[in-house]
Amino acid sequence: MIGSAFPQLNARDSLQLVSPLPQISTCSAAQLREQVARFYAGKFSNIPSSICLAPGRINLIGEHVDYNSGVVLPFAIDLHSAVAVGLNSTSLIRVSSQLDGVVHELSAAPDAGRWPGWLRYLQGTLKLWSQRTERPPFGFDLAVTSTLPMGAGLSSSASLCVAILSALQTAATGRASLPQVEQPPTWEQAQLCQQVEHQFANVPCGLMDQLVVLAGQRNHLLAIDFHEMTLEPIPWPGSDLSCLLIHTGVQHDLATSEYGLRRATCESAARKLGALSLRSVTLENLLAASSALTDLEFKRARHVVSEIERTMQATANCRAGQAEQLGRLMDESHVSLRDDYEVSCMELDYLVEQVRQLPGVLGARMTGGGFGGSMIALLPTQSLSLSLLEKLLATYESRFGLNPRWLLCQPSSGSIELNSGD
Repeated sequence: MIGSAFPQLNARDSLQLVSPLPQISTCSAAQLREQVARFYAGKFSNIPSSICLAPGRINLIGEHVDYNSGVVLPFAIDLHSAVAVGLNSTSLIRVSSQLDGVVHELSAAPDAGRWPGWLRYLQGTLKLWSQRTERPPFGFDLAVTSTLPMGAGLSSSASLCVAILSALQTAATGRASLPQVEQPPTWEQAQLCQQVEHQFANVPCGLMDQLVVLAGQRNHLLAIDFHEMTLEPIPWPGSDLSCLLIHTGVQHDLATSEYGLRRATCESAARKLGALSLRSVTLENLLAASSALTDLEFKRARHVVSEIERTMQATANCRAGQAEQLGRLMDESHVSLRDDYEVSCMELDYLVEQVRQLPGVLGARMTGGGFGGSMIALLPTQSLSLSLLEKLLATYESRFGLNPRWLLCQPSSGSIELNSGD
């Protein structure tokens, strides 16, 4: 069985993932599709009408700026949430995950009490989607599996929400008695999934994760400008380059972390500077008006303003194939996240510093919300020494008592839908 994982909500609801393998398990979309289809058939004695896959993501650079109207540069990866769906003849929703194999029977009306654990993401997606489409409740069966480790900074929650939303849309299309509604554009789908995070998981996240999960393209990064509201595919800076990701083994819970405090501090700094958001503030403006801010507001704003500038430079570097310059910007990004935004941790800092010493590494930084999760490094694919990496991870495990896992990847495609006969 491929390791299944779902977003962690809190200590009581958390669904733990333990893998004895140092390398994160991967499989092709076809293999994952077959796996979730077999699981669905075993639970519901039927064949799913469709299967929806949504990837995780890595943010190459542009951290904690999406909710500040900034520019980010993420890409989708070949780790997915997979949802198999089919209509049933009841007024109930039957749902099961390969994590525990339990079949939950729930009311098709998503207001019927608070659903437990990760089912909250299904409840939120179903409620907000039903409100938008004005569709009456209908019964369906839904099976979920995943190759995404939770709490690793790879956006497992956005992946799950997008896969569920795609599954609901395809399931409704298969029922003639339901009014047919055209699939909404990418931004609208992303905003719906974002509101699920806000309202049902209490995570005041930005919109980056949902957008790249929906719109990522193979061999491309996705430049997302939250001021101009644009999406632009940016070529991966070199076919010989890969991104080494290492999950620290520290699982973060953004719902109970200081994520919300960071956002509130940025908004306070922008108000004091007379700006709608920190996107319109330059480093010169910030330095000139620093007396108007508290020391903490200044540090947080300095990270955001400088990170937006780094991301714009990184986008230009990618277009020009300037990998070394891109690597230096990644190094600078980590220092800013560590010192000004204070979302790193000793495990991340240790891995970043040690990985930078590996042959060929051009740059390294933490990625994701922080407080644990993963770090990434840019390097020529062929330069990766597995023996040196193994030694580094063994030292890390001995030092911190944690089991790190790693993945070497390049940009993949965004969410896809598969009919059962495809």
